[in-house]
Amino acid sequence: MIALRNPVAHENLNMSQDDAMRQLMFASMIMYKIDEGVIYSGITEQE
Repeated sequence: MIALRNPVAHENLNMSQDDAMRQLMFASMIMYKIDEGVIYSGITEQE
């Protein structure tokens, strides 16, 4: 859980462009897998 939490939520964060791109790609891969799982499982949104 600690790897997914923002450990410096209230501090200025200096991040390189490469690190930012890696984090965005990681988040994108997770969202893709969630979408894939929803399609595979047949889950639908309820209104």
